[in-house]
Amino acid sequence: MRHLYANRAAYLLAGLLVVATALFAWLRSEGGTLIAVDEDRVQDIEGEAWDEAAWGPLGEAVYAAECQACHATLTHIPELFAAQDGRSYLIDLMLNGYDGEMVIEGSASSVEHPRFADLDDAELAAVLNHLLVSWGNDEALPDEPDFYAPPDIEEARDRDLDPEEVAASRPSP
Repeated sequence: MRHLYANRAAYLLAGLLVVATALFAWLRSEGGTLIAVDEDRVQDIEGEAWDEAAWGPLGEAVYAAECQACHATLTHIPELFAAQDGRSYLIDLMLNGYDGEMVIEGSASSVEHPRFADLDDAELAAVLNHLLVSWGNDEALPDEPDFYAPPDIEEARDRDLDPEEVAASRPSP
């Protein structure tokens, strides 16, 4: 009799996990997000000096919610950032996604990266800056890097590239 209850509990738990996974996938496909961002705080950030104290916590939260499931570390970001047109390429990648071949640290693979145009300008600028300074990346940045700010993202939204165009524009570090 105990096995019957244990099996029912296991099936119930498995069913709940399937439903939760399906809801999460649907939410992501509809452009939803699981992070709670205080919109008033984002407005305050956009109005004040855009430095690490302002964008640091927001960038870390967006990375944890949107990126960390696929990316443990991104230590090649400073090379891309420093390459010719690399700064704008990273914005285009986040806004429009990526679909094509990519070589990272000598390993080639076919990559499909989702678009994150549903994030607001402050969130995207903050997460890009977070990528630039995490995992020791700040040591590989050029002197006095031009960190991202919300107006950089707003301006790039007009480019509206498809993921294949982003792949074709990938700079060689």
